[in-house]
Amino acid sequence: MLDLARGFMGRGYGCDLVLYHLTGSYTDQVPKGLKVVDLRASRTLKAFWPLTRYLSRQRPQVVISSLLHTNIIASWAAALPRTKPHLILTFHNMTSEELNRYDGSPVSGLTSWLMHRAYSKADSLVAVSRGVARDLEKIAYLEKDLVKTIYNPCDLQMIREKAASVSGHPWFRLGQPPVILALGRMVEQKDFPTLVKAVAILRRERKVRLMILGEGQGKTSLMELARDQGLGDDFAAPGFMANPFAYMAEASVVALTSTFEGFGLVLVEAMALGTPVVATNCPFGPSEILDKGKYGELVPIGDERALAQALARTLDNPLPAQSLVSRAEDFSLDKVVDQYQSLFSGHPR
Repeated sequence: MLDLARGFMGRGYGCDLVLYHLTGSYTDQVPKGLKVVDLRASRTLKAFWPLTRYLSRQRPQVVISSLLHTNIIASWAAALPRTKPHLILTFHNMTSEELNRYDGSPVSGLTSWLMHRAYSKADSLVAVSRGVARDLEKIAYLEKDLVKTIYNPCDLQMIREKAASVSGHPWFRLGQPPVILALGRMVEQKDFPTLVKAVAILRRERKVRLMILGEGQGKTSLMELARDQGLGDDFAAPGFMANPFAYMAEASVVALTSTFEGFGLVLVEAMALGTPVVATNCPFGPSEILDKGKYGELVPIGDERALAQALARTLDNPLPAQSLVSRAEDFSLDKVVDQYQSLFSGHPR
């Protein structure tokens, strides 16, 4: 959303970033000139009336919302009299999987009906991959192809500027072993244990190191697994990095091992820097980004042996950097902003 705001502002649009609570790792990365509106709500549901008051007072022409529960609140608030903005609801993950994680049971007919009622109020529904779009249509009883696909934007210029700095990590000095890099929250979805086991297999044949950038409740158990698998000092988990791009540019391979993804932006970011990638063929984004394996190997979910083999092949025969960079251009911020702008082109700036 910060990238989208940056892209819109670059075209002369006034933008507000409206949050139910101003917190999180990216608060210091808000672009200059972007007005931040903190609704000061302790949870999403309690943001309804503050959001309604904001819409009534500011009368924005366009509202772009993201996240499962936030989208429902936004659809209710935008439907009230005196507001009526062009409402675009965006979906960044598998709706079926998100609902299952919240209540631990299959999606009920009542839940699907409520989602159908809420989402039908929107002017546009946007998913970050074709798979996410079809999943949403099925879960929310929506017409086929009603949900448009607009991939997540990648601010290529910003990434390359940030990658120009040097990470300073001793692992990236000349003559050091190859580094396999992964990024993301240390949660079950990212399945970093499979990556740790794959690297342990790979290390039987060659010297490699594994670095994972991120935080989460699974960090302690992941550190223990790395120790048990014999990675020792060749495993590093330095935490969340506000600027991970220097690490991505210096890594030999970037690996994504998720069990599901809405998109998988880290793959585009790595390719934008010419770094080879390997990913699980999970629903739904990686296969679309990598064009069914053309731009990086796809392996089965949870298969550490297949992953180890794919990492080895990629280390031995990486795709040309320019091929990866060219593919990343397909997800550029300008191209994505063009697609969003086409949804509300009738509104004045």
